[in-house]
Amino acid sequence: MLGTHASARRRQGGSKVLILGNDDVRRLLTQAMAREVVREAAVAYSDGLAEVPSRISMHVAPFDGECLFMPGMIPSRPVVGCKVISVYSGNPARGLPSVVGSLLLLDPATGVPVALIDAGYLTELRTAAMSAVAAEHLARPGSRVLAVVGTGGQARAHVDAIVDAFPIAEVRVVSRRRERALAFGDAMARQHPAVAFSAPAGAGEAVDGADIVVAATPSASPVIPAEAVRPGTFVCGIGSHTPDAAELPVEVVRAAARIAVDTRAGAVDGAGDVAAAIREGSVRREDVAELGELVAGRREGRRDDGEITVFKSVGFAALDLVAGAVLVEDAERSGAGRRIPF
Repeated sequence: MLGTHASARRRQGGSKVLILGNDDVRRLLTQAMAREVVREAAVAYSDGLAEVPSRISMHVAPFDGECLFMPGMIPSRPVVGCKVISVYSGNPARGLPSVVGSLLLLDPATGVPVALIDAGYLTELRTAAMSAVAAEHLARPGSRVLAVVGTGGQARAHVDAIVDAFPIAEVRVVSRRRERALAFGDAMARQHPAVAFSAPAGAGEAVDGADIVVAATPSASPVIPAEAVRPGTFVCGIGSHTPDAAELPVEVVRAAARIAVDTRAGAVDGAGDVAAAIREGSVRREDVAELGELVAGRREGRRDDGEITVFKSVGFAALDLVAGAVLVEDAERSGAGRRIPF
């Protein structure tokens, strides 16, 4: 527990901040652990045991950047902290990633910083783990064909997570530039040699007959052809995250027998995908389940193999806080990371 470790360090003569870089996170947090983090955080949120204020978005106009601040607290851990995601489209030209993340954890008893964690890979891993946990409840158990629209970090993370959780034999990858999809498939095939990767000419060909479909793009308009989504498909949208943007077509949401989100406050009020169907009256807000309700068994998931199901997520701070707490505990045991005086 963060408070216990921090207090012990103070008694030993001063506090130190644990620094965990990207490589530390990759070593410490496995796919299975990430799914456990998601289950704990999702249930805590839906049970009202996590305090997660609305995130703050700040546009850094002089440099065409955006910073997202996501604070939160989970008293049962206990853990308090804030994740900051910075999105700068010009960074690649500077040799930097376009998305930079950091997670600051505080001792809940004193407010003293306990850990600073690179949240780039952490965000990818926990987002993909969230989709995998949703798929456990909403996809067909024997799902073998995965279609992914997008070739960024989230697309890679989702291939890793879903291949780890399901008997996936084929992955179809789509991008606006087919050469990117081909390169993505070649790279992922080296990591997953038992899986066949392909780059169909268009999203319709990729989605048609797929068991699981993931949209992982920054597109403000739908990237999945509604007519290609067959009965039994699980459709997951994780890219768009503003009220005026929607990766998923309203026709697919309208046709879904089960719709779930990570949080109603974030993915219904803060994203356009499900909200559009609610506005038109084809979906009732009260029928949209939260992931924590599925995990806790308070809401029903897929009932038969013919249902279309939908999951939409935008992320919420409780996921990062639980993941951060787990990482700190593992680092304390293993001696991972660096510790600097504060």
